[in-house]
Amino acid sequence: MKYRSNVYRFLFLAAVLLLAMAFAVSVSADGKGQYSGEDVGFAQIVGSPLTINVAVDGSYQVIHDAVDPFTPGQVYPTSYDEADAGIFVWYGNYVIGPDFDNHAVSASNSYDAWSNVSQSPVTGSGTPGDPYVVSTSVSNGDSGVTADINTSYVDGEDYFRIDWTICVPTPGDISTFLAADFYLQGSDAGYPYYDPVTGSIGGTNEAMDWYQIFTPISPADAYMESTYYTIWDAIGSAGLAGPGFDNTVVNSLIDNGGGLQWNEAVTSCATFASWWSFGTTPVPPPTSVSLTGGLVGEGHPAGSLYLLALLLVVVVAGAWLVRRRLVSR
Repeated sequence: MKYRSNVYRFLFLAAVLLLAMAFAVSVSADGKGQYSGEDVGFAQIVGSPLTINVAVDGSYQVIHDAVDPFTPGQVYPTSYDEADAGIFVWYGNYVIGPDFDNHAVSASNSYDAWSNVSQSPVTGSGTPGDPYVVSTSVSNGDSGVTADINTSYVDGEDYFRIDWTICVPTPGDISTFLAADFYLQGSDAGYPYYDPVTGSIGGTNEAMDWYQIFTPISPADAYMESTYYTIWDAIGSAGLAGPGFDNTVVNSLIDNGGGLQWNEAVTSCATFASWWSFGTTPVPPPTSVSLTGGLVGEGHPAGSLYLLALLLVVVVAGAWLVRRRLVSR
């Protein structure tokens, strides 16, 4: 009886271990995520097909109605309200960006963080003449740089618009970036897409039937699509600028991110703008363009989560059957 009891204990402990592993994988199917702080807060534009979480630190999460609710966000981490995307600035020795250290989970670098000054509630009715709008003001106290960010969305569209104005305390050269760690309709891996006519940069999923694209409204100076960590390292981290975007794409299936870069000599303030679009066809707003790119590649490792869950079910069922036999004897 002691031997049988030990067998049961072993199976029970194995089930507990697999349950813990499954939970860890569910937080980050590819092992990317790192726990950090608490959520910073956001205003939510609720429309259809897009719901846009506009965080108070200049970051974003976007949810599309057509995406599986178990992997809702189009930015990593998919199941969190705040994600690895947003507005960044180089100024002097500062590399300013969202406060990812105080997001619940992030796989980005640490930046000289934006602090919230104010954020409006959602205004507008969602029509073309009166779009939904959230106005967010942020600052970086050490550098004196400020940003006013307007996020606007016309209900029913697969895209929304971001306009941001960067102001500096003394004249100088700046670079500003709009970048994201893409999560493409339930997959953290994708192929690149770039269109030289519009300067659009983005990605498509492995099946090449879902797209996420940045289309500059004010012409950008550089673009880049690569592994997510290469994108963050190209921008840099707090106090240390990276090399910047280099007008390249990685033409293979990767855990990808991408973005745009603008460079400008600023006397006081400068304004920039971009569309951000999602959907089944690679048509950046408002101009129809032909995009190229993509190679057939390997599957995404997130599938290992399902195998792990299956093993968990088998072990738990086995433990339960052994327990029943022991009790019956």
